[in-house]
Amino acid sequence: MLEKIMNIYKFFENFVYPRVIEKFGVVQVDFEKEGDFGYLTRFDLYSNKKTATIELWSSHWVGLEIYKLENRDIDIIYNKMISPEEVSEKDFFEFMEILFNDD
Repeated sequence: MLEKIMNIYKFFENFVYPRVIEKFGVVQVDFEKEGDFGYLTRFDLYSNKKTATIELWSSHWVGLEIYKLENRDIDIIYNKMISPEEVSEKDFFEFMEILFNDD
């Protein structure tokens, strides 16, 4: 399982992150205090139409959220917390498909 988790983090670093920074402003936040799933590195993504977060926990949980910004409304359109046993590249592809869709 450790190899799978390391591959997911490398996939994020080498495939997801470079594509995200092409279209979104990105702020990386490293939390010093341990939370429910360990230590957190969160990427906050910003554009005019959507914001999103990618959460990478030291316990290997992954959180993915996307919010649509319309007028003064903020609607959550994607929210997924994925366990280390279940996380896969497919989760990031699904996330990016919704994130990059202009609807």
